[in-house]
Amino acid sequence: MTNIKYINTPSIILKCSRLKDTSASVTALTPDIGIINFTKYGYNSKKNDTRAILQPLNFTELQLEIKKDRAVFKECSLTDNFEALKSDYKKTICATELAASIIRLNIYDIKDYSLIFLLLRKFLETLCKKESDSLTLTAYFYFQLAWCLGISITFNDESKGSIRFFRYSDGTLTSGGPITPDEGYRLSERLFETLLEFSRTKFADSHKISYITTGEFREFCDMYSNYTGYHLGNPIVIGRSMIGEV
Repeated sequence: MTNIKYINTPSIILKCSRLKDTSASVTALTPDIGIINFTKYGYNSKKNDTRAILQPLNFTELQLEIKKDRAVFKECSLTDNFEALKSDYKKTICATELAASIIRLNIYDIKDYSLIFLLLRKFLETLCKKESDSLTLTAYFYFQLAWCLGISITFNDESKGSIRFFRYSDGTLTSGGPITPDEGYRLSERLFETLLEFSRTKFADSHKISYITTGEFREFCDMYSNYTGYHLGNPIVIGRSMIGEV
């Protein structure tokens, strides 16, 4: 007997790609079953009333049929389309690249997806605020993502005026050193202070964090890629098109 179950789950649409026919391939992040892919048949049909709902970066409610670990789309409704951020080109690029990096994650514990879903939802809600800064909020998201993945960035020395090193083996920011490039990363004092501010700030107040500069963002991207590659095998590469780099 075929084991079929039906579920209703909140989701954030990460990607929607049109296929050669009238269908579309949809990738969504859910807190209940992780990242799912399904085909929406008739997506390009004029009679399709779900097309606007299944757009990338939309917060939706999905009804799915789960059969042999495969998700089959049944119905959907829109919860929030985050219109405020989509009207800002830079914020849209920022959110789109972040969504793409989530698709590339290799995660096996469903509890991690539940945390990441909540983190992404908070990110999109905060990015909609007029005073939020794309670069700062993106760096803050990835700082928090490390915690979700079990590789938190921590501090063992918060005093000012010292040479800062980030040690890959235990994710510790320290004034100890020197260490080799394979062991860690030397940080600027300004980036150290920014990361310290990240550690003391809740997501609800993340739009109040001092803005990160382009140079500090580039520095953070390099550090983060090396750190996640050290622990996860495949580094998490933060897209840089938002600062004019490919």
